[in-house]
Amino acid sequence: MENRPVLTFFGRTIPPDLEEKYEMWSEGAYVPIYMKIPGIKGIDSYKIIRENIDLPNLIGLWHGDNFENLKKRQETNQNISAINRDLHITFRNIEYFWRNSYELIRSFRSSKVLTEDTIVDDASVIHIEGYKIPANEYEKYESWFIKWASRIYVPMLLRVSGVKACNFFRLLDYKSPNWANDPNIEKDMPRYMSIIYFDNLKSAEGFQQSLDFAAFRGSLELGFPAALKIVWDAEYQLSSSHRP
Repeated sequence: MENRPVLTFFGRTIPPDLEEKYEMWSEGAYVPIYMKIPGIKGIDSYKIIRENIDLPNLIGLWHGDNFENLKKRQETNQNISAINRDLHITFRNIEYFWRNSYELIRSFRSSKVLTEDTIVDDASVIHIEGYKIPANEYEKYESWFIKWASRIYVPMLLRVSGVKACNFFRLLDYKSPNWANDPNIEKDMPRYMSIIYFDNLKSAEGFQQSLDFAAFRGSLELGFPAALKIVWDAEYQLSSSHRP
């Protein structure tokens, strides 16, 4: 598990009057510091397509190499603590939702080549879902994923027009020391998360109506009729992308 790619996942809602200032600060201060940290493979930002008060209007995906290096970065890099303090001081009216890290379970591409990477560079829209399941169902979910989702349902999803890739993640049982005691950050995060990547918004909308997606969801509901709760279900548009 230590060598699996890691995705640090955060969500924020920026008031309209602060959007321009926040973007300038992020591009000028926040992102450059993080991109210099060894092991960071990229940072992507997305804006929500349809506003939802239960979800952040901005999400960030920070692509990292592995869990062990993630811990070293979070626990020893003083610049991370400094930039996070500056964030809270400069933008007091931002609503914070998430700040957690997930490890990649498996990544699928439309070329049907299995990869071990969290980064998908050729997609402008993503669909995210978060799945909350009781701890006693974790093993059952992962068995379902390996036996059914990986072999049958994900290949079906990849055949839907405009789908570029599907990535599936597992929450890491680790809290960054920079954020662990922050009362604004949600602690009860979904154990599992999926991100599906699309060419464009039209493709994402068509996917939602497809029989293949209905079959995928139906399999989840049949396998976990009472235990599964889908807490995230939204589309986001890529707004900025950074690579070393």
